[in-house]
Amino acid sequence: MAEVTGLTSQEAALLSMHQDMLSRALRSYWGNLKDSIGARRYMKERGVTLESVQRFGIGYAEASAQALSSTFPNYHVQSLVDCGLVIDGARGRYDRFRDRIMFPILNDSGRVIAFGGRLIAGDGPKYLNSPQTPLFDKGATLFGLPQARASIEECGEAIVVEGYMDVVMSAQHGIDNVVATLGTATTAAHIQKLVAVATRRIVFCFDGDDAGRGAAVKAMEACVEVVNSTHAQVAFTFLPSGEDPDSFVRQHGAEAFRKLIAEAMPFESFLMEHLRKEIDLLTCEGRAQMCYRALLVLPRIGDAGLYYRLCEMVGRDAGFTVAEMITLSGSEQQQRTWHSSREPVSVGSTGESAERQVSSSGKLRLA
Repeated sequence: MAEVTGLTSQEAALLSMHQDMLSRALRSYWGNLKDSIGARRYMKERGVTLESVQRFGIGYAEASAQALSSTFPNYHVQSLVDCGLVIDGARGRYDRFRDRIMFPILNDSGRVIAFGGRLIAGDGPKYLNSPQTPLFDKGATLFGLPQARASIEECGEAIVVEGYMDVVMSAQHGIDNVVATLGTATTAAHIQKLVAVATRRIVFCFDGDDAGRGAAVKAMEACVEVVNSTHAQVAFTFLPSGEDPDSFVRQHGAEAFRKLIAEAMPFESFLMEHLRKEIDLLTCEGRAQMCYRALLVLPRIGDAGLYYRLCEMVGRDAGFTVAEMITLSGSEQQQRTWHSSREPVSVGSTGESAERQVSSSGKLRLA
């Protein structure tokens, strides 16, 4: 349990049991996929290959309410609830995931800690994730990172998307350095994990609709306090309306996607675009509004170089000097760090689990 520290021997043993339960569930879901005509049809319609199924360990949760009882003879133990596999409801216990394509979520060591399920048909949320558990912190986990790590380290660039299928289909088209957040806004913990493995560039790729723009703003805000001049450059790009990375790469191909990533907007440009949005800088009111927005961001920046550059850029638009922007942001006494060199940071080992492991090529395989 390398990712969970400060545990008593009893707590460590309990989490080890949860890990074993999740691994057993993974093998059960993986086996179900071969036996389900509906699940195989869905995967074929989405264009998912057998290689992708094996690489990401994709499986299928059966539709029956207590399908996991065949995997766990002790189906009514509390640990199955605690690790997120089952739910105790008003009418009894039932499987959390039913009639869903299952995506195992791995920790930095390549061990399964949670699942994401995509509904095939019927009512309910299209995507459903495991709940927060001692093993699984949604705000600090990136789907596909163990599979993508080698490619990210080789090219120095990480591409961040929002969906499981975005990662799977990108990898299937030879773009292996793609990871996804898990239905939650990008956090500082996500950024810290990314800058530890990506040495050159981190590109956030979102849908071009309002929701995608909103997700990009949240990612930008998460970067503000974390990114500094020693880290990889951060950039943002947006897909055409109605597209996501999954559909875009299938329709337009890998080269078109790579071109989109290569032309992504630098962090500072996106931040300034956000500050200027729907503001008339030709008016005093507009310049004051932009300055107000900037003053919500500037005090949170800890990197001296980024801070002074943004003070200069905002001041130029809003009609202030750099010194005036520093005074207005109340930052004269704030200690900021000038960074002059990069030091390698480890994001974790690539150890193996007893049941499932990530090979050196990034593929999942059964032990």
